[in-house]
Amino acid sequence: MAAPLKNLKALIVGTGAVGCIYGWRMSQTAAVTTVCRSNYDVVRRDGFAIKSKKWGEGIFRPYSVIKNTSEAAGDEFDYVVVTMKSLPDVVDLSQIIRPGIEQPIADAFPSNPLLSVVAYIGTSQTSHGNIVMMGDEHLLMSQYPKDDEKSTKSAKGFLELMTAGGVTIKQIPDINRIRWQKLIWNASFSAVCVATNLNTSQILAHEPSLTLVRHIMEDVIRAANSYGHGFDAEREIAQMFKNTSAIASDYKPSMLLDSERGQPMEVEVIIGNPLRLAQKNGVSVPYLETALDTVLSFFRLTMSEDIGKPKVLIVGTGALGCTYAWRLAENAEVMTVCRSNFDVVSQHGFTINSAKWGSGEFRPSKVYRTTSEAAEVEYDYIIVTMKALPDVYDIAEIIRPAVTIGKTSIVLIQNGIGIEDPLAEAFPNNVLISVVAYIATSQISPGEIKMMGDENLVMAEYPASTENGKQQANRLMDLFKKGDVSIQIVPDIELPRWQKLILIAPTASLCVVTDMDTHGVTSNPMTAELFKNVMQDVARAAVAYEHEFDVDELLAKQYNRVSNIGPGYRPSMHLDAIRNQPMETEVILGNPVRRAKAKGVSVPYLEAMYTLCATMNAKKQGKEIK
Repeated sequence: MAAPLKNLKALIVGTGAVGCIYGWRMSQTAAVTTVCRSNYDVVRRDGFAIKSKKWGEGIFRPYSVIKNTSEAAGDEFDYVVVTMKSLPDVVDLSQIIRPGIEQPIADAFPSNPLLSVVAYIGTSQTSHGNIVMMGDEHLLMSQYPKDDEKSTKSAKGFLELMTAGGVTIKQIPDINRIRWQKLIWNASFSAVCVATNLNTSQILAHEPSLTLVRHIMEDVIRAANSYGHGFDAEREIAQMFKNTSAIASDYKPSMLLDSERGQPMEVEVIIGNPLRLAQKNGVSVPYLETALDTVLSFFRLTMSEDIGKPKVLIVGTGALGCTYAWRLAENAEVMTVCRSNFDVVSQHGFTINSAKWGSGEFRPSKVYRTTSEAAEVEYDYIIVTMKALPDVYDIAEIIRPAVTIGKTSIVLIQNGIGIEDPLAEAFPNNVLISVVAYIATSQISPGEIKMMGDENLVMAEYPASTENGKQQANRLMDLFKKGDVSIQIVPDIELPRWQKLILIAPTASLCVVTDMDTHGVTSNPMTAELFKNVMQDVARAAVAYEHEFDVDELLAKQYNRVSNIGPGYRPSMHLDAIRNQPMETEVILGNPVRRAKAKGVSVPYLEAMYTLCATMNAKKQGKEIK
């Protein structure tokens, strides 16, 4: 990390798009620490990737990244720059920059210089750690109070700091006029964009909406002029329309973005405060008043749509996870953890082509890179659809940051047998639901999913049922059924897992060993015979555990299921082998072999497949072959 050119320290509180941009510019001459919450893991690991029309592209790696201001309490900063949204109805900023203090900022810090800054900048965080800045920018700054010698010195230093970073900044005697001037645009365009769900270019092209914007601007100007600011309404409005037409065609005010994300909006400071100031001076502002009522009603309405909707996090959003997340999304608020496909999914969502449900698009409510990022929400269900690889990672530790003890039901939709115990031990106070999925789906490219044929889920609580477990399982089943998913609840998941192993143990292993698709394996007489022998081995192991079923009938059913898929389908374990990725050899092949041996059951064909696949897996991963 490069040392700062000057011995200055700055703390950015609220490192979204605006905070990141100016933190980046300040870092040219100061050691900049950032407080990051939802984007902490990404920023700590990768920093910020910035695309700016003014300064070009760059990476901003803060001097230090912390999760909250308490972590910074032992340090002394020359500047604490607050760029988080102003939400007085949600959070007291004085508590954010000094935990435990409850008074307004000015009263809380009487001995500290206070600088007030208005920023003119078009910037947004397109995904965690990725910032885009459109056009130019400039800052207008004022001291508060104006005659404070300390503030004068601090203001001079801040001007030098920003100027050294290439920022356009000007000091003015009074910030209030500028704040009113900016409110003329913010109150009007923000309110109408939220109410109509249109971006600024669409507003400019829609005469009724544009007329409403004009009326709100006139109201704000009347309110401002009642405080002696003397704005020329026609000139101000014309200039603002001109400036708006020059920005990006798809630009959305931050309030609209917050509305779309279901996050708190700056309604009080952008619309509520000017309304109250107008009313204090007896100024009639009917359009501004209507704007406040409309935006608040709209926000309550959109938020109420999610009241009662369970919050679901999908961990491992590949083909399987995406397909079922898509079906849940109509009746639940579905968020996803995506790794390799994060950039595509966060920008474009998933495109799905399904033989059962047709074509569609799925856009998660939120997309995260890690469960640590996702921990900002308390989930009703965490659905784990990532591969079961106990020899590679610990799923309990992966999901732990996002699990709310006693509330979150953990759902495993994974292959293999013996996968539940580690989760049951790690989260004894959470409901655990185990699911067996029969589905042929694959991600043919990042964000592009293809599903072949039908599907169905078999689900059970694990271990013995509890009243809460029953309720959560039934609720989840209802959510899936509303999404037209075929699903049933059974008393014990062990039998369905053995039954599926009869299908996937031979399918996965033979496709890996022969490098053929399922059609090739089942249509070749030699591999078809070996396929059936492996099936019989798995069935013998299952019977040894006192699972009762018609063996011949099930073997015929499962074999027909595979042989009817058609050409081109490769099971996930085969795709992993092709991509040199870890394979689920332990839960699909190793565990049933070990269980068979524990009962003294001979499974020579299954054991041979396990030996071959485990050896290939170790070799591909560069591990010692035992």
